[in-house]
Amino acid sequence: MGVGLAWSDGVESGPIMADWLTVREAALQLGNVSTKLIYKMYHRGDLDGAKIAGTVRIRAASVAAYLDAHRNRRPAPIGGAEELPEQPPPTRRRRHPGSDDFISYYRREMDRIERK
Repeated sequence: MGVGLAWSDGVESGPIMADWLTVREAALQLGNVSTKLIYKMYHRGDLDGAKIAGTVRIRAASVAAYLDAHRNRRPAPIGGAEELPEQPPPTRRRRHPGSDDFISYYRREMDRIERK
């Protein structure tokens, strides 16, 4: 008996299948995204996989590589200490001349109705 895919009652086993994930397992590893997204990523080529007997299997290394490539990494601080950049104080929003708020609109409408 040669080395190959080993399925027993729908349960995957064997050393080769350990490198492959089901679509649902890949979705869970990517943060519980939908399986539909995993299929899209597979068809776009974002995730490496194979179609085996009509079912898509995703390489575990491909999921890890995708996560590594899409991490939000901050650049290393200069000088060893992490310094936050100085930020200007927040500015208040100014109303533009002629812009209406609800109260002025309401008062104008009430005046217009009373004049009728």
